[in-house]
Order: sequence, then C-alpha cells, then structure tokens
Amino acid sequence: MKHVLKTLIIAFTLIVGLMLTSTTYALSGHDNSGYRYNGDYDYFFTEKFESNGTVIREFAKNAEWQTESIRSSENIDSRSGSYGMIKSILSDLGMEEYFINRLTDDDLDKYSSVESLLGITDYKVIADESEKYEIEDNPRSVVIPELDDGWAASTTYANADIRLFLLIAKINGPQYETSIDATWLTTPYFRFVDSLGICADHNTVIYSSCSGWYSWDQVTNFGNNPVFTHETVNLAYTSDSIMLTTGSGYQGAGMLIDLPENVVSGGQLVIGNSNFRAHFGFQSYVTFPTLATYFNVYSTYEHKTYIPAINPSISINASGVTVDIGINALMSSDKWTVVLPDPVYYTPD
Repeated sequence: MKHVLKTLIIAFTLIVGLMLTSTTYALSGHDNSGYRYNGDYDYFFTEKFESNGTVIREFAKNAEWQTESIRSSENIDSRSGSYGMIKSILSDLGMEEYFINRLTDDDLDKYSSVESLLGITDYKVIADESEKYEIEDNPRSVVIPELDDGWAASTTYANADIRLFLLIAKINGPQYETSIDATWLTTPYFRFVDSLGICADHNTVIYSSCSGWYSWDQVTNFGNNPVFTHETVNLAYTSDSIMLTTGSGYQGAGMLIDLPENVVSGGQLVIGNSNFRAHFGFQSYVTFPTLATYFNVYSTYEHKTYIPAINPSISINASGVTVDIGINALMSSDKWTVVLPDPVYYTPD
C-alpha cells in the first residue's frame, strides 16, 4: 500500500510539475511523447515516437521527477545477479539483451555514474530485395526482431533488415560517451567490408577511447551433426580498422567490418555465417566547455553492395541538411543513418 501511495504521489507531481522537468533532451515538448514508469526499480523515463518509427527514450538521473539515484543500493541486488537497475534502464532505453550481456562490470559501473542516458532505436530496410537472403540450411539464420518498441512496431518494423541503437551518455560535465549497436535482422547477400561510425559537431573525440567489435554465428559440418560456434572480432583504437575523421564542422570516428562470407564446396554449403552484430563507440567532450551550446549526433551503418571498396577509409559527408559517416568509396552501397530530430543541449555546471 505504501508503494502504491508513493507511486500515486509521484504521478501527481509529474502532472502538476511537468514544466519543471530538467533533462538534456527536451522530449516532453513533442507530440507522441510521455513518461513511462518502471515499477521493479522505481524510476521514470521519457519516451517519444517519431512519425518514421524512430523511438527516443531518456533517463535523467538528476531530473526533479526522478525518485531514485541510478547508483542506489538497489542497483546491485539478487534479482539479476548484479547491476540489476542499470541493466533494466539500458533495456528500457532500447539496448538489446545480447549487447547488455557483453558489457563489463566497468561499463555498468560507468553507466551507473552518468548524469543521463539517451537511447535512440531505429529500424532500416534494404530497398533492393535481391541484396539479401537467408541461408535455408542454417536453422539459426533467421532473426526475428523483438517488436517491443511501442505502437509503431507492428507496422513500421515488420520487414526491417537491420536494427540500430544509438546511446548517448552524459558522463560528467562536458564529457560524453556515444555508442552504436547494429543487429542484422536478415542475412545480407553481399559480404564485403562495411562500416559503422559516429560523428558530432561542437565535439572533440578522444581517439584513445575508440573501440568496437563485430560478431556472428557460424555453422559447420552441415548434415546430421551441425556444429555451431559464435565468433567475435575485437577492435581497439590502435587497429587499422578504426579511423578518426573530420569534415564540414563535424568530428567522428568509425570502424570497418569485414563480413565473413559463406564457404561452398562441390555445390554444397560447407560454412554458413549469419546473425551479424556490431558495436562501436567513443568518448568525447564539448569543444568549448565554458559555453552553453548544443550538438548534433549522426551515426551511420554503410553496407557495401555489388562492388567491394578498394583500400576503404572512413569519412564524413555533409551535403545540405544531411550528414553521414561511412566508407570513402564510390558507388554501390546502402547507408542507414540514425538522426536525432533535435540536438543535445549542453549547459556548463
């Protein structure tokens, strides 16, 4: 009864004091936006649906409507082993369980200490159906998307080919951490070198913080006794596959992803690869930390098709109102960019 009464009081406070809310990303001023409550850990987060199906959610630790600190003792409990609260928050923001399970204790402790977390979920579609297929002989090749992102899910995401999740964490003062998760929901036909990158204006990337990985499921020994393994390639900033780039007032970084091809022998599939996932991220700081400002963030997955890139590199392309970061190569690629409808606002402490 006490918990129910507390919840009612908090809800009433939200209604009468909505204009007092303090977040880094003004979701409450938009249509199709509102507040959602997690009763397991007693916290609220804001949520907004864009007309194109993009879902934006934010948890702000210091918002006046928030009831518990993200670093409360409930964060470490027996319900999910450890770091239950921050794992719950990341899940509510849109991070998939696979990516949450790959986070280290240091990652979880870092996210538990941040001022705010902003998650953007987007689903993209390959326009040309001939550019994708599924391996019929691999029972794990077809990944069904978890359509749990609200009212738009049943219609907008039903035929999606790739899921992108962008996370922006306000670490402390002018320092931020931005990461992008990519999940292939179908198995791409073309397996060349792809790229995954992030760029922002009014920000300076800390190059030594750049890191990423990509993974996939592999099946061998087709027939009565197939053997399944899970493969991962880890990349640090020292890798030739991670590159820093600057252009048109933006700075960013990205990584190259060498998608593994299937192996066919005697007309039979010998090695099949599917369920591709990738992650990339870095920390940055606002270039002029003593000034109130805003910055825009763009994250792009570029998928090469038909013609492989020769000596691929990462670059920023800004033309008109569109910005993307991807492989510096001509022709034949699909680009999917996660775009924040509004900038992130920064105010000095």
